[in-house]
Amino acid sequence: MEAPFFSIIIPTYNRSKIMVKSISSVFSQDFSDFELIIVDDGSTDDTEEIIKEYLIDSRVSYLKQMNKGVSAARNAGALKANGKYLIFLDSDDWLSEQYLEKCFYLLSTGSFKLLLGGARYYLPDGSISVSVMPEESGQYFTHGLAGSFAISSTLCRSMGGYDENLSYSENSDLFLRIFDGSTLRKDEVAISKEIYVGIPKEDTQVRKARHAAKRYDNATYFLDKHVTYFKSSLSSYANHKKIQALSALQLGRVKEARKCLLDLMKRKPFMPSAMLMFLFILILPGRATKHYS
Repeated sequence: MEAPFFSIIIPTYNRSKIMVKSISSVFSQDFSDFELIIVDDGSTDDTEEIIKEYLIDSRVSYLKQMNKGVSAARNAGALKANGKYLIFLDSDDWLSEQYLEKCFYLLSTGSFKLLLGGARYYLPDGSISVSVMPEESGQYFTHGLAGSFAISSTLCRSMGGYDENLSYSENSDLFLRIFDGSTLRKDEVAISKEIYVGIPKEDTQVRKARHAAKRYDNATYFLDKHVTYFKSSLSSYANHKKIQALSALQLGRVKEARKCLLDLMKRKPFMPSAMLMFLFILILPGRATKHYS
């Protein structure tokens, strides 16, 4: 049996009802040369029962593992994949119409190892909140959201896949490793403004509060891991230090939040947002904690 062109990997955890939209967006594609790998990361709901109806299609496979996190689930799917290109789609997101067909035609025009598309965030009423596209920054391309790119399976495996220590910034970490040094040339990267992944826009404060501990640990790990990169990219450093500070504050770690901001201001002394946040936390720690939580 000939290997499919695309392997679409959907990791899921307790999203039995939500994931149906993601799966449907795959089957509604005009392009059919794909396999769909659903990785159940230890769900305790009725995910397995819901998936059974899709297994009638020989292109669909289902893996269930103990809960290890999204990065481990994606890696498990990538190991099973037979496709030339991998697409990692989160179970609450969806592919745009003709996504696969447009990817196929573009990837067939050159020796590309990576194709970058866009992302659109949708409000509950179906309207678009914001659209984003990848931007070039030196040797590095920003915006590596799951579902917005197709990557050569050979390249992904050669990079060791996702870092399983990360459940936040894991795509940024993958892209930093891909573009570090001579792993990937710019002429091996294709960009399309015609494909995108749809993402439901969740209330930011609710999401931050629910995942504060993981966000703090991941930001700390990410900053330490890519310390060389952050020495040359002050804007990225500032972004991750603010995430680290906010997460610490949401956990009630006021001193740690102040230290994060002090570290940032040492490198970027005249950053108004960091200075104001630091003063707010210093003078009114209780109100600041409530405000940012």
